[in-house]
Amino acid sequence: MENELNQDQKDALREIVSIGAGNAATALSQMLNKKINIEVPKVNFSTIEKAVELFGDAEALVIAIYLQLLGDATGVILFPFFKKDACKLVGLLLGRVKQTNVLSDMEQSALKETMTIISGAYLSAMAKLLKMKFLVSSPALAEDMAGAIIDNILIETSKEADHVILVETEFTVVDEKILANFFFIPDMLSLGKILNAMGVGTNAEGKSSN
Repeated sequence: MENELNQDQKDALREIVSIGAGNAATALSQMLNKKINIEVPKVNFSTIEKAVELFGDAEALVIAIYLQLLGDATGVILFPFFKKDACKLVGLLLGRVKQTNVLSDMEQSALKETMTIISGAYLSAMAKLLKMKFLVSSPALAEDMAGAIIDNILIETSKEADHVILVETEFTVVDEKILANFFFIPDMLSLGKILNAMGVGTNAEGKSSN
């Protein structure tokens, strides 16, 4: 499979995740009684190794929320944040200014719940449009170097994957903006199923089926 999606595939993915982002923003706004907007400026496809380079260094310290994807497709959903961004987002969600870059148990729970809602909204949009069934595990939180987190999660979940669908996500909570990345790491078989369900699948040579 090529390391880049063609324009039709990118457009199809962006449409799905944009619908999911809108659903997630509505759900979070109602739950927290705050004005929340979630936009998706970019959807890209790359190797896992190149995706990790977004942090500038595989040794960059991050906090990540991850869930196992189950159902008609399997893989991993991952939300990695630099520590300062994770703490800033939690502070905005809970309506208070954090003085440290350490998350309490309650703050960790809030972050996990928020990312679960966002994942569910994305997957609900995908399920409806693709006529596929998706389930997710309970969320888990990991704090480690960016490269180690992704390697360990893939080992722990026994997923054979080498590519990631990378969704650049922009959170606006009231008037504050936070940029984040949503990593969707389907196993190799599941990626083909998803692209085929979109009608923009790839054949064995990695070329568009259209």
